[in-house]
Amino acid sequence: MESFNIAIIGVGRWGINHVRVLSNLKKIEDKTNSFFINRLIVVDKNKDRLKNVALRYTIDAYYNDIEEMLKRENVDIAFIIVPTIYHHIVAEKLLPYSHIFIEKPIASTLENARKILDLSKEYNKVIAVGHIERFNPVVIAVKDYLKKISEKIIHILGLRIGPGPVGSKTGNLGVAHDLLIHDIDISNMILDSIPVKVLAAAGYTPNFPYETEINAIYEYSNQTIAYLRTSWMTGPRLKKRLMMIQTFSNVITFDYISQIINVERGLKDHKSSGEYIDIISSYTSRNIENISLVSGSRYEPLLLEIKSFLENIANKKKPIVDGEKGYNALKCIIAALTSAKKQKPIEIS
Repeated sequence: MESFNIAIIGVGRWGINHVRVLSNLKKIEDKTNSFFINRLIVVDKNKDRLKNVALRYTIDAYYNDIEEMLKRENVDIAFIIVPTIYHHIVAEKLLPYSHIFIEKPIASTLENARKILDLSKEYNKVIAVGHIERFNPVVIAVKDYLKKISEKIIHILGLRIGPGPVGSKTGNLGVAHDLLIHDIDISNMILDSIPVKVLAAAGYTPNFPYETEINAIYEYSNQTIAYLRTSWMTGPRLKKRLMMIQTFSNVITFDYISQIINVERGLKDHKSSGEYIDIISSYTSRNIENISLVSGSRYEPLLLEIKSFLENIANKKKPIVDGEKGYNALKCIIAALTSAKKQKPIEIS
């Protein structure tokens, strides 16, 4: 079975998790004489951070510079886990040599995203974009449930709030690029299309150049509406990741973090005498099913995402979230930011 030389570019707050997952995979493969990872290489400009990672995890080489790494290593696959504003710069250096996995969003602008896609075609390289929520077991379960009931989705409501970046860290831009992009990608996946129009409003906080809250109403061609709210305007401990999907006869609510799905199918059969207590009882006697998914390290979304990408490369299959899907998600974000700035609906081509 084919094995790869894999480089991880950027081992900061999120990149370290990629190192952890890939290092653990390599350990397992070394014991089982399996496949996928031949050499594991890490690159980061911060020398102290790089040395700590090298001591902590099983890696084969580490470098402070991408060009130096490319001179010494034959890289088959690269994971780009650097701030969003540098995505296109790093991708342009690597695409002549390797397939790439690039964290979401694919780039900071549509122009930079298109450069990445064009280079991937020029060099015949595969791009996957790290929309990790597609690999969240609760999202997979909800998708399967929606397929089973086969009802038109009328409305989607998303809520994603939590503390934002510390101080002046702006490498990942505002809350739209960082958080809203998750929920619009899941909405696009569930509806198997992208919206045709968006109306959005944004909020700002002092001393930060980008939006820290955005409310976006997306309209799809089948008249489904997705109202998605994301915000960094919270205390340091407040974090919620919820989505509610309404069909004609179901309301499916799921929690990305707790892995709980709540399916409500309306009121139970309840005969009321007209008394107040009976009226209240009729509205509280709902037909609800609660589903808690099995958790554990083997269900970690990042592990599932990375394994899926490596399997796709090995089997020469299209990634679940390829460059075009990443581009479409970014297009929806840029449209929402444009709508908020111009204070009017914006059509999405």
